[in-house]
Amino acid sequence: MNNGNKPIHSKSGLLTTVLYKLDEKSDPFYALEGAVECGGVTIEWAKNNLGLFKDFDEFNQLLSSVEDNGGVYFVPAFSGLFSPYWRNDVRGTILGLSLHSKKGHILKALTNAIFMRSKEVIDSMKNDCENSVEFSKLFVDGGVSTNSALMQSQADILNEQVITKKEKEITAIGAGIAAGLKLGVWSNLDEIRDIIQVENVFKPNTSDEERTHNEQKWKDAVERSLGWK
Repeated sequence: MNNGNKPIHSKSGLLTTVLYKLDEKSDPFYALEGAVECGGVTIEWAKNNLGLFKDFDEFNQLLSSVEDNGGVYFVPAFSGLFSPYWRNDVRGTILGLSLHSKKGHILKALTNAIFMRSKEVIDSMKNDCENSVEFSKLFVDGGVSTNSALMQSQADILNEQVITKKEKEITAIGAGIAAGLKLGVWSNLDEIRDIIQVENVFKPNTSDEERTHNEQKWKDAVERSLGWK
């Protein structure tokens, strides 16, 4: 989260970092950063280590074959939990399995876990900012952002708009823009605001009751995973 020219020192388990400084005369911009241990790699783990699906066509089919996670919850703490917990005694945990559980339920639990971890980081950012920085939307990129169903799940869990861009690797584009500004390709940020265009806007579409229930069960799952090592 961009905090502007004044750093915010986190009290909620986040990292305070320099975001960027465009030239010697400009003031630096600071950010709050959430370190999440496993994101899209969780999906790769399910594919390569467990063989739950062969390719991403099958992955999408399995996800669409179930309405929800079927009461299954997964904590992807393969190497502990980072922000905001900073616990290295946690290990991956899957809870709520029954004889009715299917591959689709497990994959739904895995993807929901990615978005729950994002929500925890964003909630910590809101807490640190204490309304000094407005949060209105989440911009996403990377491999998982190409899946519209998953981005809708992120919007539902977060209860905020999730926005994808046509360019999926924003970090590389940002580095190129910074270099272009330095070399004089563009004279200021206003000239380049339309370079990265919006592709989709996902709005939350689930009830408060369902969202609250899933968040509480997620917290219960995390609590049970602590101290496993």
